[in-house]
Amino acid sequence: MESTSNELTAGARSQVSDVDRASELERQLISLPDPPEDLPRPWRWSLWQAAFAVAYISSVFIVWEIGKLLDISHISFFAGAFAYTGLPYILLGIFMISMFNLRGYWSNYSARANRNLNQAIKRYKRPGAGEGLHEVLAEYWIEGSRYYLVWLVPGTGGSNARYLSGGAEPLLMTHNGEVLSDEGLFQKVLLMWGVGVGINPRSLPFYQAAVWGNRSLRRGLRSHLTRLPDLLEKNQVKFESLGLDGDLTLVLESYDAKYVYLENTIDVIAQKIAWSDAYGWQSLRVMRYSDVLPYHEAYIETAEARRRYVENQRLSEAEAAALRLHHAVLVSRPKRGRWTDKKRLVKALKVFATPLIAGDDPAFTYRDGEWHPSDQVMEAFRSRVAFTRQVDAEQSA
Repeated sequence: MESTSNELTAGARSQVSDVDRASELERQLISLPDPPEDLPRPWRWSLWQAAFAVAYISSVFIVWEIGKLLDISHISFFAGAFAYTGLPYILLGIFMISMFNLRGYWSNYSARANRNLNQAIKRYKRPGAGEGLHEVLAEYWIEGSRYYLVWLVPGTGGSNARYLSGGAEPLLMTHNGEVLSDEGLFQKVLLMWGVGVGINPRSLPFYQAAVWGNRSLRRGLRSHLTRLPDLLEKNQVKFESLGLDGDLTLVLESYDAKYVYLENTIDVIAQKIAWSDAYGWQSLRVMRYSDVLPYHEAYIETAEARRRYVENQRLSEAEAAALRLHHAVLVSRPKRGRWTDKKRLVKALKVFATPLIAGDDPAFTYRDGEWHPSDQVMEAFRSRVAFTRQVDAEQSA
């Protein structure tokens, strides 16, 4: 009885110790802030997609019934009605995707939304360069004033570009289409544009990829990684018989650290998805410096904390050790018995061995109390400003 009581006390102490260690590990990591709640309501493309599907199926049945009622051979059977109804809906779908992807343009930069700005952008394109606009086209607010930033990308034939290419140059303007040369102001607006690129997926399927990818991480954590310590304990003798006791020890010692790191990764991705949802993903229209600056600084701080965590906890070494254990389970036969619960062990080790990046490399450098882009970007900005001055001089001569 006394032995049982001692075992229970030891087990309770072990659980408390595990909780304390997990809490200590969690304190070494941070996550992103919540997005602002007072942004303009984004276009929920998923609702439009559902409405589009319902309207299409309803139209198919209506056309089919009309075909049967009027005895029209091509649409009196379901396949024909489905095909004939499809063409207008394909065109409508393309139009809807275009409106969603270019909502920032239609709301802020089109001739209908702002004729002066639209004409100014056309006037300051380089002749014969086939320049188009980068697709992130938001309205940028700083201390109650709004600004507009476009990247003019050569070689696009005038169509919008998904990515910047060599020779691309930025142009900063006011609401009335006046070109601005203030470099400090440009750096602030460019920071907002950079964050916009980071939360803008560039394509509709990215939403599903982000959401389902995060769900996959959650599933890997809950369904597989939580079982790893028990599975390793059951197969301890087998690993030792293959001379992998050192790798086994390292993985077990690093388990809590890896678990906490994976949980933090899931939370960071979820917060990034929340920011993208708040801004409307591809239909991004408005960004405010007062919102974006704290997000950017928190993102940098989060990535740095994650890098320190990976280094301090030796996660790269532990992941390499887990990969060797994973390989051994797949290709080696233990000298003592067989692998216990082999399939689950393989999956759990795979989750542990998969490295997760700490964060993207920052595109801005912090100095003198401000965030500065690369010298190359600043030279591109100065080049376009000089070109606009040349155009104005030629037109006024």
